[in-house]
Amino acid sequence: MRGNFICLLSLIMIIPAIFYFFSRYGGPKAAVIAFFGAVLFLPMEELHVPLILYNKMTATGIGVMLAMKVTDGERLENFALHPVDYPMIVWLSSVIFSSILNGLGAKDGLQESFNTFTLWGVPYLAGRIYFSDPRGHLLLCQALFLCGFIYIPFVAFELVMSPQAHNIVYGYMQHSFAQVIRGGGYRPMVFMQHGIMLGTFMCMAALVGIWCTATKVFPKKIFNVPTWLLALVMLFSAIVCKSSGAIGLMFLGLMALFASSKLKTAILIWSMLLIPPAYISTRSTGYWDGQNAIDLITEKFSADRAASLAFRFDNENILVEKALERPFFGWGGWGRSRVYDPDTGEDLSTTDGFWVIILGSRGFMGLISVSLVLFLPMLLFTLRNHPKTWTQPEIAPSAAIAIIPLLFLIDCTLNAMVNQMYIIFAGGITGMITHKKIQPMSAPGEEEPTSLPSPLSTSRPMGSPILPPPGRGTTRFVLQRNYTGPRFQLEKTPANLNNQEKISHGQKGKRQALQRPVTEIK
Repeated sequence: MRGNFICLLSLIMIIPAIFYFFSRYGGPKAAVIAFFGAVLFLPMEELHVPLILYNKMTATGIGVMLAMKVTDGERLENFALHPVDYPMIVWLSSVIFSSILNGLGAKDGLQESFNTFTLWGVPYLAGRIYFSDPRGHLLLCQALFLCGFIYIPFVAFELVMSPQAHNIVYGYMQHSFAQVIRGGGYRPMVFMQHGIMLGTFMCMAALVGIWCTATKVFPKKIFNVPTWLLALVMLFSAIVCKSSGAIGLMFLGLMALFASSKLKTAILIWSMLLIPPAYISTRSTGYWDGQNAIDLITEKFSADRAASLAFRFDNENILVEKALERPFFGWGGWGRSRVYDPDTGEDLSTTDGFWVIILGSRGFMGLISVSLVLFLPMLLFTLRNHPKTWTQPEIAPSAAIAIIPLLFLIDCTLNAMVNQMYIIFAGGITGMITHKKIQPMSAPGEEEPTSLPSPLSTSRPMGSPILPPPGRGTTRFVLQRNYTGPRFQLEKTPANLNNQEKISHGQKGKRQALQRPVTEIK
């Protein structure tokens, strides 16, 4: 393996560290620390372990699954599959069919299925179990925004000194230095796979920061600093990462969220949902060759960007042509879906888009299933919540978490930078369908329902009254010392009676309090 002793030690200690996080912080926080921490700080390397793929993300998946089984086994056992989970099941099993039908054997299929489970299945499962409600969505928004801020010093360092953080800490550079030169300077990578992956992460953190600040989900100040200022700093940091595609997706997502909630229609969201299937279907059938897009970029941006896009399209063409020779289950693994020179055996293809990689290796069965995993969250959220409610504090975090997998799916048309954070988001939003619908806040002018404070919420001497909030009636719970029935008795004092009651009871109301029927609280 490449790298120094720190690189080796960090990969070995992943699983023990995850067990500590689960025992120390509990399931939800531990899952966030494990997955987010692995993406942000662990090395881009793998250990040679028999039978399985062992890198920072598969090791994290293994560790989280084992820790969930040991420390949170009851919740794991009570988990039940829902029809919304079927695309993930098909995605995990598709590789088994691909391996068997291509003569690679069931063993190869089971190994690849296990690797896919650790990369995709465990983050999705963690999202389904721990983050399928508004509180979980809020935690994910807070974690993403915080992690974006933690990364700002590293981004600033690499903008000046070039992408050297991974080399300094782990002893080698994770990607070609030729691809970090951008716009007369450097495009940072920090500890991620590529500058594109980093740029997308920073842009999604900025999207969450701006949206949650505008919808008042985040407090007005964080560490005595105005939250809107922190959101602007996050936005600036995302832009200087120099990933134009990620920046475009960020502004597209913000525009869709704000416009949909303002106009009270999801027409822009529906248009975004059409982008991935439209691109994949037209490119896989050869209906669209992309030449008009290349001409547009040449005219509006630069010839270099247009040449890069043309190179991607040319490689997609030859890869799709071979993939369609085995369209249903693909060619399987081991590079069998790539295009080679028949005489020299030289690899003639370069794979960039995630969709064309999956089409070649797992066919349309794998491509459709994994696309649905990322497509369904925004679709289900839109069908479940009217856009006019998206700015409400209890729903706004869910809106941000729902749109990120869709933006990632759009990015997968040109890139293949899988980030487990987005898979957690997909699991959390998809699991929302198994819970009751979020109740929106009362509309302006409507009275909000009031509820009595729980007598167990604060410690008071036995028999002492619980004072109501200022400006409300004096209805209260009183513990009766000589009461042998239900533990609580509802008592209403004369001060809370209306004038009609006072008149009807006359002088009796002055001598004693009227007792209401006993209400049992279970």
